[in-house]
Amino acid sequence: MLVRIGSAWRGNLSENKLGAIALDLNQEQRMTQKHLYNLDDQLQAEHKQAKADVERVKEAKADATH
Repeated sequence: MLVRIGSAWRGNLSENKLGAIALDLNQEQRMTQKHLYNLDDQLQAEHKQAKADVERVKEAKADATH
């Protein structure tokens, strides 16, 4: 009987530890995903700015040749 109780307690303890680890991993995944979304937004903004800069240079060059 005591062996069964001990096994059940260890099993419950293991499940609790695994549950805590799963929660930590889920939180880490959400934080990483949020960071990736922020990086993607930043890259898109920088790409848009670079395209605008290229267009301005092209216009300035065209104006300078006329």
